[in-house]
Amino acid sequence: MKTLAEASGPTDPAIPFRRTVSDDAVAIGFCAPEVDAGLGSSGGTLRASGARIWRIQDGAASEVSGLQQVGSPAYGFAELYRPSPAGARVWTPADYVFAVRDPFGHELWFGLRVTARQRP
Repeated sequence: MKTLAEASGPTDPAIPFRRTVSDDAVAIGFCAPEVDAGLGSSGGTLRASGARIWRIQDGAASEVSGLQQVGSPAYGFAELYRPSPAGARVWTPADYVFAVRDPFGHELWFGLRVTARQRP
Protein backbone atom coordinates (compact mmCIF):
# COMPACT_ATOMS: atom_id res chain seq x y z
CA MET A 1 0.00 0.00 0.00
CA LYS A 2 1.21 3.47 -0.77
CA THR A 3 1.79 5.88 2.08
CA LEU A 4 2.29 9.62 2.34
CA ALA A 5 5.45 10.84 4.11
CA GLU A 6 4.13 14.31 4.91
CA ALA A 7 0.54 15.33 5.46
CA SER A 8 -1.05 18.55 6.61
CA GLY A 9 -3.29 16.45 8.85
CA PRO A 10 -5.76 13.57 8.69
CA THR A 11 -8.00 15.29 6.13
CA ASP A 12 -5.17 15.92 3.65
CA PRO A 13 -6.62 14.88 0.26
CA ALA A 14 -3.24 13.43 -0.80
CA ILE A 15 -3.47 10.60 1.77
CA PRO A 16 -3.91 7.31 -0.13
CA PHE A 17 -6.75 4.98 0.86
CA ARG A 18 -7.24 1.24 0.63
CA ARG A 19 -10.78 -0.13 0.70
CA THR A 20 -11.93 -3.14 2.69
CA VAL A 21 -15.44 -4.59 2.74
CA SER A 22 -16.63 -6.04 6.02
CA ASP A 23 -19.68 -6.12 8.24
CA ASP A 24 -17.62 -7.23 11.20
CA ALA A 25 -14.14 -5.67 11.18
CA VAL A 26 -13.13 -6.65 14.72
CA ALA A 27 -9.63 -5.13 14.33
CA ILE A 28 -7.87 -2.82 11.90
CA GLY A 29 -4.19 -2.07 11.67
CA PHE A 30 -1.06 -2.16 9.58
CA CYS A 31 2.14 -3.96 8.71
CA ALA A 32 5.18 -1.69 8.71
CA PRO A 33 6.56 -0.94 5.25
CA GLU A 34 9.79 -2.30 3.87
CA VAL A 35 12.38 0.39 3.37
CA ASP A 36 15.97 0.71 2.25
CA ALA A 37 17.49 1.90 5.50
CA GLY A 38 21.09 1.34 4.52
CA LEU A 39 20.74 -2.35 5.25
CA GLY A 40 22.09 -3.50 1.92
CA SER A 41 20.26 -4.73 -1.13
CA SER A 42 17.74 -6.70 0.90
CA GLY A 43 16.51 -3.55 2.65
CA GLY A 44 14.66 -3.97 5.90
CA THR A 45 11.37 -3.40 7.60
CA LEU A 46 10.64 -0.16 9.36
CA ARG A 47 9.67 -0.82 12.95
CA ALA A 48 6.63 1.10 14.12
CA SER A 49 6.76 2.92 17.43
CA GLY A 50 3.09 3.83 17.61
CA ALA A 51 0.13 5.03 15.65
CA ARG A 52 -2.74 7.48 15.78
CA ILE A 53 -6.06 6.82 14.05
CA TRP A 54 -8.75 9.31 13.03
CA ARG A 55 -12.30 8.67 11.85
CA ILE A 56 -13.23 10.92 8.95
CA GLN A 57 -16.89 11.85 8.64
CA ASP A 58 -18.40 14.64 6.53
CA GLY A 59 -14.89 16.00 5.87
CA ALA A 60 -14.07 16.36 9.57
CA ALA A 61 -11.55 14.26 11.49
CA SER A 62 -11.97 13.04 15.05
CA GLU A 63 -9.09 11.18 16.64
CA VAL A 64 -10.00 7.74 17.94
CA SER A 65 -9.29 7.79 21.66
CA GLY A 66 -8.58 4.85 23.90
CA LEU A 67 -7.02 2.67 21.21
CA GLN A 68 -6.85 -0.94 22.37
CA GLN A 69 -4.03 -2.89 20.78
CA VAL A 70 -4.76 -6.54 20.03
CA GLY A 71 -1.97 -8.63 21.54
CA SER A 72 1.66 -7.62 21.39
CA PRO A 73 3.21 -6.01 18.33
CA ALA A 74 4.59 -8.66 15.99
CA TYR A 75 8.25 -7.88 16.64
CA GLY A 76 7.41 -4.21 16.11
CA PHE A 77 6.37 -4.87 12.52
CA ALA A 78 2.57 -4.89 12.81
CA GLU A 79 -0.15 -3.55 15.03
CA LEU A 80 -3.88 -4.28 15.22
CA TYR A 81 -6.44 -2.27 17.15
CA ARG A 82 -9.88 -3.08 18.53
CA PRO A 83 -12.67 -0.59 17.96
CA SER A 84 -13.17 2.30 20.29
CA PRO A 85 -15.04 3.37 22.36
CA ALA A 86 -14.61 0.53 24.79
CA GLY A 87 -17.32 -2.04 24.43
CA ALA A 88 -17.79 -1.63 20.68
CA ARG A 89 -17.66 -5.00 18.97
CA VAL A 90 -16.63 -3.95 15.45
CA TRP A 91 -15.24 -0.93 13.61
CA THR A 92 -18.18 0.84 11.99
CA PRO A 93 -18.04 1.57 8.26
CA ALA A 94 -16.15 4.84 7.76
CA ASP A 95 -12.88 6.27 6.51
CA TYR A 96 -10.02 5.88 8.98
CA VAL A 97 -6.67 7.64 8.65
CA PHE A 98 -3.51 6.27 10.26
CA ALA A 99 -0.35 8.19 11.14
CA VAL A 100 2.29 5.55 11.94
CA ARG A 101 5.43 6.75 13.71
CA ASP A 102 8.85 5.23 13.17
CA PRO A 103 11.54 5.21 15.89
CA PHE A 104 13.03 8.40 14.43
CA GLY A 105 9.85 10.46 14.83
CA HIS A 106 8.76 10.38 11.18
CA GLU A 107 5.16 9.60 10.32
CA LEU A 108 3.69 7.68 7.40
CA TRP A 109 0.08 8.45 6.54
CA PHE A 110 -2.49 6.20 4.89
CA GLY A 111 -6.21 5.59 4.99
CA LEU A 112 -8.49 2.59 5.30
CA ARG A 113 -12.02 2.84 3.91
CA VAL A 114 -14.19 0.30 5.76
CA THR A 115 -17.42 -0.32 3.85
CA ALA A 116 -20.32 -2.63 4.63
CA ARG A 117 -21.32 -5.43 2.29
CA GLN A 118 -24.11 -4.62 -0.11
CA ARG A 119 -27.23 -6.62 0.71
CA PRO A 120 -29.37 -7.95 -2.15
